[in-house]
Amino acid sequence: MTLTITIIVWGERAVQAEKTQKKQTKRERSEKQQSELLRLQELLRLQTTLDSLGDDAVRQTLQSGNGDLVGSFTVLL
Repeated sequence: MTLTITIIVWGERAVQAEKTQKKQTKRERSEKQQSELLRLQELLRLQTTLDSLGDDAVRQTLQSGNGDLVGSFTVLL
């Protein structure tokens, strides 16, 4: 009788541990998707900003991260 109860308790613990692991995996997947969504939103915001600048020289200077931005903007004026 004790052996049967012990096996049932161990079985219940295993089921509970599996449920907990599934919940944790689902939560982690959701957090990763949310993070990726935020990253893509920021990327689209930056792309829209670059596209709205209009001038290829300014866009290329901003994308490369070097060069004279003041000079590039002066050319537009």
